[in-house]
Amino acid sequence: MTSQSIKKKFSFIYFFSMAFYIGITSLMYLNFSMDLDKTQAFSKRSSHGYDEQTLLNKLSLQMGYGAFIHHYKNYLLRRDEFYFNEAVKNHHEIQKTLLELEAHHSDSQEYVEKIKVIEDTINQYYDHLLSIKDKYN
Repeated sequence: MTSQSIKKKFSFIYFFSMAFYIGITSLMYLNFSMDLDKTQAFSKRSSHGYDEQTLLNKLSLQMGYGAFIHHYKNYLLRRDEFYFNEAVKNHHEIQKTLLELEAHHSDSQEYVEKIKVIEDTINQYYDHLLSIKDKYN
């Protein structure tokens, strides 16, 4: 490996790590920053009967290691179609969960805006995944 390719890989890994950190931090901020009465927050139910905390936990699992970000990284490194398909599947699941969270708090513009930040971050990863596939296939 040349020094240039090592620098390029290191730069990408650094960017990837920082972007992931920002996404997870946004999710944690969303989870802990709302000034909602806890009783009210847990009594609200989505159309599927999930409370807010359950949806946030579900979203965290869908985004994290073993799911979207894991499959994204593996596709980036290995170019194996399995990881691409799994990342796409996880992206669709994340989108559904974000829609549930939005519906859950449609009365709070501040909350919906915070959900949009997470959605934008995930969509940037997804767009990058698609561009990698286009570039190398």
